[in-house]
Amino acid sequence: MRGFLRGIVKPLDFGATLFDPSSDMAWCTMADLGMFVRSYESFILPDSLRAEEMKCWSDLRDAVDHYINPRYASILSREEFERASWEAHEALMRYAERVEATFGNTKLHKPNLHRMICVAYRQERMRGPLAKDSELWIERMVQWLKQLLRGRAGRWPVVTLGKDTLSLM
Repeated sequence: MRGFLRGIVKPLDFGATLFDPSSDMAWCTMADLGMFVRSYESFILPDSLRAEEMKCWSDLRDAVDHYINPRYASILSREEFERASWEAHEALMRYAERVEATFGNTKLHKPNLHRMICVAYRQERMRGPLAKDSELWIERMVQWLKQLLRGRAGRWPVVTLGKDTLSLM
């Protein structure tokens, strides 16, 4: 593997795809990125990034986790959610400030980041968690369906999916 993952051996019981965010971002899914953050980011990045870069990454990770994680919609009280929403907004602001101070005006400043900083907090106050509007749950469902098929769909994949889904109930 290249970049961050050079020398990392994937355990046999690790079912997800290992991907290297330094070189493989073009093809990774949100599920891959989520697996990276939950599983092996803490083992790789602290030794791979400078201290200021790690602070940038931590702020971005915290904000993204809030905005794409549906657990915030179900387990937090309204007050707790509003506090978490403000903290995510603040994390994005810190990320943008640190990136500008550390790297200057770079490609890390994207229109999407600007839009999230300007709109996300206000939108969550008006409509609730952004994770409800996310397409991540659709991506997870598609990946689940692909795992059910495992290349054995034949001519009628819908029938195969139907039988497998019914067998799980």
